[in-house]
Amino acid sequence: MFRKYPDALRLNELADMLGVSTKLASRLIRDGEIPAVKIGREYRIAKSNAVKYLLGKQKECVVSVKLNPKEWTWQTVCGMFGDENDTGKGGRTE
Repeated sequence: MFRKYPDALRLNELADMLGVSTKLASRLIRDGEIPAVKIGREYRIAKSNAVKYLLGKQKECVVSVKLNPKEWTWQTVCGMFGDENDTGKGGRTE
């Protein structure tokens, strides 16, 4: 998914990877949400830290997939079926 990016990202590469402005990427680093190392005037961010940040921001939605789509179920509250109030307990997609 992120193969085109180097292992040590520059600020502009981090911003591109996250789909945000360089100003927001800089603030995420300053606030300590994404660990980085400052070398001279520039930051270097491990690509693995950017991926960890992205994974931490995802809503957790787990789908139990069976061969028959009528038996698919979701197990967490995530609103993935259009309703933020979905309980996800034993529900079935159709």
